[in-house]
Amino acid sequence: MMANANYELVEPQPWKDEQGGKALIEKYYGTYSAAKYRFMISVWLEHKGADFVLNQMFPVMNEWGNVHWDSSIGGEAAIKACNKLFREKNFHTALIPSLSLTCLKALRIRQGALGALL
Repeated sequence: MMANANYELVEPQPWKDEQGGKALIEKYYGTYSAAKYRFMISVWLEHKGADFVLNQMFPVMNEWGNVHWDSSIGGEAAIKACNKLFREKNFHTALIPSLSLTCLKALRIRQGALGALL
């Protein structure tokens, strides 16, 4: 995958139905949304670089109707690590604009108060 390409997204099977592992995936990623999935892909691509493999974000498998964590690609520990990475990146991405807005509001309040004093 290329970082700046706009790919058409298809909901991953593990997120889509119970036989794919939906309950296990939703435990860590919540309900599916295209925006969330696009964000996850971009973060994972940035994090893994040339070692990017999409299915590493979904370490589940279905063996003869038995849906479980796929230990061959890290299982539950792998999805926990992915989830932590996505949450940290989302926190930092969301925090910067909110801090900027808060700082701007504080500056406006101080400027208004200062103007009233002058």
